[in-house]
Amino acid sequence: MSGCRAFSHCPVLCMTGSSAGIGAGTAVYKPYLAARGARLSLTVDTMYDRFECGNRGRDSRVPGCPGGQTFSHSTALCMTGSSAGIGAGIAVYLAARGARLSLTGRDQGKLRGVAQRCVEAGVTEQDVLTTAGDLTDETFRNQLVTRTVNTFGQLDVLVNNAGLGNGGNLSDPGQMESFNDLMNLNVNAHVSISKLAIPHLLGSRGNIVNISSNLGLRPCPGLGAYCMSKAALDMFTKVLALELASKGVRVNSVNPGCVRSEIHRVMNFTDEQYEAFLARQAEMHPIGRVGEPKDVARAVAFLASDKSSFITGELLVVDGGSLYGGNEIKI
Repeated sequence: MSGCRAFSHCPVLCMTGSSAGIGAGTAVYKPYLAARGARLSLTVDTMYDRFECGNRGRDSRVPGCPGGQTFSHSTALCMTGSSAGIGAGIAVYLAARGARLSLTGRDQGKLRGVAQRCVEAGVTEQDVLTTAGDLTDETFRNQLVTRTVNTFGQLDVLVNNAGLGNGGNLSDPGQMESFNDLMNLNVNAHVSISKLAIPHLLGSRGNIVNISSNLGLRPCPGLGAYCMSKAALDMFTKVLALELASKGVRVNSVNPGCVRSEIHRVMNFTDEQYEAFLARQAEMHPIGRVGEPKDVARAVAFLASDKSSFITGELLVVDGGSLYGGNEIKI
C-alpha cells in the first residue's frame, strides 16, 4: 500500500522511545506515519525531530474517507452475509480500497444494490460477483467457493459475516429448534465454508476474518444461544489460526458491540422502537455511542490486509468499551 492518508488535518503525533527498535522513527514510523498525514514529534532524551506532512494520497472516491488503496487489484475476497447491514458496509468499504468481491446473501435484489454501491465506490462491475442462496446448504457453499475461484482465478480472503440473532432464554420450552437454526448458520456454515476455502487460501497465502461479537466474550440473558454460537466461533478462530499459521494462512476475528444496521427489520422493531433501543445501547458504551458499519469495516480491512501480517488468532473487539466498562446489556 502506498500513499495512504490515514490522518486528516495533519494532526501532531508525539511518540516516546523513537530512536530504535519498534519505535524507530527514522527507520520505520517516521516515513510511514508522515506519508499518512501526521506531523511527528519524536523524542529521545533531548532529541526533538519534527516532520511536516505532505498532502498526498487522499482518496476522493469515498466522500469523507481519507485513505488510499489497501488491497492490490488482484485481491479476491469472498464475504458471506453481504446483502445488508454490517456486511453491506464492509463490502463498500473494501471495494473503495481495491478488493474484488464475491458477495453472497439470500436476497439477489439487495445484493445487486450493494454491488452497485461497490461500483460507485471505485471498482468495476466485473470486480463484483453476487451469488444468492442459503449458506446453510452444503451444495450452495460448494457452488459459492467454486464460482468465486472460477471468476477471479483465486481466493485471497474469506470474511465469514452471515449470522442469526434469535432471542429467547435457553430454559424456555421449544427453544431447541431456534437454537439449532442459529448454531447451524453462526457456527456450522462458517466452519464448513472455511474448510472449502482453505485449499485456495493455502495457494494464495491468504487469510480468514470471522465476524463474531463481544457477546461471545460475555453472557447475556435472553441471548444465550447467540452468545454460545459466538463463543464457539471465537474458539474456532483461535484453533484454526494455530493449525494454519505454519502454512502461511492467518485467521482472525472482529468482535463488535452494538452496531447500527437493519437488524430491527429481523427483530420486528418499528423505527421508533429501534431508535429507542439504540439510545439505551449507547448509554452502555463508555465511548457514548453505538457502532456504525464502517467501524467494523475498518477493522476487517486491517486484519484482511498485509498490514496485520504478524497477527493471527486475534479477537479484535470493536465495541466502544462496552465489554469492559458497560452495564448489563438490555434487549
